[in-house]
Amino acid sequence: MNIAVVDDEEIIRQQIHGFIKKQKPEFYISDFATGEELLAAKADFDIIFLDIQMEGMGGIEAARSLRKKNMDAVLVFITGMKEYVFEAFDVSAFHYLLKPIGEKKFMEVLGRAVDEAGRRKGQKEQQISELEKQGYEQLSAQNKALGGTVTYYQQTWMVNKDGSIQSTVYSVTETGMTNAERMKKNMDERLEKQKEKKEEEEKVQERKEEKAEQAEKLDGDTEKISVPEAAGQKITVKYVEAESESEAKAMMQKEKLEDTCYPKFDMNV
Repeated sequence: MNIAVVDDEEIIRQQIHGFIKKQKPEFYISDFATGEELLAAKADFDIIFLDIQMEGMGGIEAARSLRKKNMDAVLVFITGMKEYVFEAFDVSAFHYLLKPIGEKKFMEVLGRAVDEAGRRKGQKEQQISELEKQGYEQLSAQNKALGGTVTYYQQTWMVNKDGSIQSTVYSVTETGMTNAERMKKNMDERLEKQKEKKEEEEKVQERKEEKAEQAEKLDGDTEKISVPEAAGQKITVKYVEAESESEAKAMMQKEKLEDTCYPKFDMNV
């Protein structure tokens, strides 16, 4: 797991670093002295031990910035004053530690944080697996309608800094049509679906407006409280059609980035 320790006191950073290595020597740990340094880091952390009171940007402010970017790291706050702990709930903190930090208490919190981080990571992997299966089934169905068969399929995934997910599908299809003919037919079908979707969205919007008007009439002068919707995780998928498996692998290697993952996929599902 990838862990960040953020505290403006070097002795505290060293203490926490030592505790983690004692129990989980295989974990990768990054140390930061300020909230600004944490936000400037390129890594995607699983667990963050974050001091609330620091010079410059404090822990609560840094945590808010992370949450706005949809970063789902397990947050454990560190503080010398218990009254600051209540602010931590605004940014979905998992736990907190009071200074001075005792080893026994730290090990207990670390174990629980590791379990929680593993649970969240498992949910993401399950989501990716389900999306990949759906993508393969949809692509197979589209090509079957064109009289073709998918002979190679590989999907890559990259989690961006803002929490959005970017995916690229590389595939090879055997069919009697040329790539140009297949792409034109796919484009025509896609435009038709977009048109149908837009028409359906317009109908839904009309129904919403009608219900809103009816609600206003019923409510009269009753004060309304609007609750903002939670930001969803943005997922972008790009499809790349290659002439052969070797060409697809070459294109995939060219795109390969540090944050890209290649989940195993069973084409027989």
